[in-house]
Amino acid sequence: MVDVGEWVVGLAYESNTDYVWLRVAPANRLRVTNRPARRVEADYAFGEGLEPTVRSRDAATRAVNLRVFTVSDAGDRVVEYTRRGVLLREFAVGEGMRPIGGLGYDQEADWILVLWADGPAAVAVSNREGRVEWEVGLGATVAATSLGCEANAGRWLVPLPQAGVVGEFDALGKLVGQREVSTDLGGIDAGPRSVIRVF
Repeated sequence: MVDVGEWVVGLAYESNTDYVWLRVAPANRLRVTNRPARRVEADYAFGEGLEPTVRSRDAATRAVNLRVFTVSDAGDRVVEYTRRGVLLREFAVGEGMRPIGGLGYDQEADWILVLWADGPAAVAVSNREGRVEWEVGLGATVAATSLGCEANAGRWLVPLPQAGVVGEFDALGKLVGQREVSTDLGGIDAGPRSVIRVF
């Protein structure tokens, strides 16, 4: 799924189809993979390549219409694509101009979730037009590189500074658990019944 010389800078999981959506650098491609079959279903170019220094351009999916959201190349806006990689729009969340470290989607409430990469760890909960409905501070230091949402359990998953450790936060930002994973975290998302997808 990832070739020699490539690395994952964003990951989204779509539980209805059991597909994993990988944003791959340095070529800046969206690779759609059938997880059970371990087969690449589609591979689309986003445009210009990403610099080797890029650590996070996270991704999220909206299951109801298979829209894909990624972080812009500048790192401070959200970009929406169709499932086929066709660009629909780019928009700021809140006042904009803040660096985005992680991007998630709450499938139950239909919210976009943005993990800010500057200042104290916080998640902005936004509607699909980019208006911030509220913001929640996280009660622990995090590595602001990716954000997963386990919507049915009301949990947010964020990498912690310790290698291979994921923090589980409730909707009030309280750290309620830690999970160890056996891989360096290039991206993280979650599906129903506490299933974490990491790459």
